[in-house]
Amino acid sequence: MVNAQHVFDQTSILEWQQVLSQCCNRTAFSAMLAIDLVLGNDDRHWNNWLVQQSVDPAGAPCYRLRGLDFSRSWPVRHPSQPPLAHAHPNTWLACKAWATLGVEFNAVIFHETCVKISQLSAKWLRRVALQPIEGIFLSTSEIDTLCIWWENSLKHQVIETIYSLEHGVRP
Repeated sequence: MVNAQHVFDQTSILEWQQVLSQCCNRTAFSAMLAIDLVLGNDDRHWNNWLVQQSVDPAGAPCYRLRGLDFSRSWPVRHPSQPPLAHAHPNTWLACKAWATLGVEFNAVIFHETCVKISQLSAKWLRRVALQPIEGIFLSTSEIDTLCIWWENSLKHQVIETIYSLEHGVRP
């Protein structure tokens, strides 16, 4: 079944290696690293990936990865943490395990994802991400504050993310 969740022991290196040998979007790791660093998510670890059964363009079965759990990132933590000042090491520890799993950092995908994030307007953020939770999780004034930060500080956060990876730590 396409898009059904593939359940496995996500703490097992061997099981991850098996999943990744049939993964149809291996660059998801580099894209998610960009998202996590821009949003200040310091808690990306192996148990917060959704692994779905899928098919590749040729029709062969494969697995598709989707990042979950942004509870330790912006907007829950506002403002976003600087990329190299994360309070918790999970995101960086997970990156260090990439080589063991056969995952390669893809700088092009990382940069393309940063560019896409920087092009998302505060108007888009309000309409797509924040309005659906207005009055449930966030007040209108909190949404206004988040949109102001997005409009005024996001591009700086993206630049800092790219600079940090190019001149600081690398997966």
